[in-house]
Amino acid sequence: MEGFDIGSYLRISLSDMVLVLISTLLLVTVARHFFWDKLHAYLNQRAQLMQEEMTAARECHLQAEQLQERCVRQLQQAEDEARQIIQRAQRRGEQLIADAQEESRRIQRQAMDRAKVIQAHEEKALEQAVIDLAAAMCARLTEKQGDQALHARDVEKWLKEAGERLWQA
Repeated sequence: MEGFDIGSYLRISLSDMVLVLISTLLLVTVARHFFWDKLHAYLNQRAQLMQEEMTAARECHLQAEQLQERCVRQLQQAEDEARQIIQRAQRRGEQLIADAQEESRRIQRQAMDRAKVIQAHEEKALEQAVIDLAAAMCARLTEKQGDQALHARDVEKWLKEAGERLWQA
């Protein structure tokens, strides 16, 4: 490609360049005279609109941050309140358990007291049965049923002897 000339290939000449330069200047001058104010007003309006949108975006961002902070505070308050509710419920549960245990102990004491009363009553009934049996035995042994004082003395003596041996076990 030795014989290749870029100038002849592109056909660039000084006169063509001068004509293009003059046409461009003429076009810019006409455009500037008729359209420059409108173009400048449009660009200024667009810049102002962009500035307003940026200001609105900043305000929205600040509002979003404030809303986020408020939500975080509310969440923290809700967590604190939940913690307090749980603590109150635990204390109430512990109190209910303590009350139930105390009630259980009271019922056990009452049952034991009733059992003691029943046992004492049964012991008295058993003593009375033993007394009656002893009186009957004494009456048979002595064959003197008319002498009550003798029977009572024998019964008391026998009960003392039996009581010392039987009730000690």
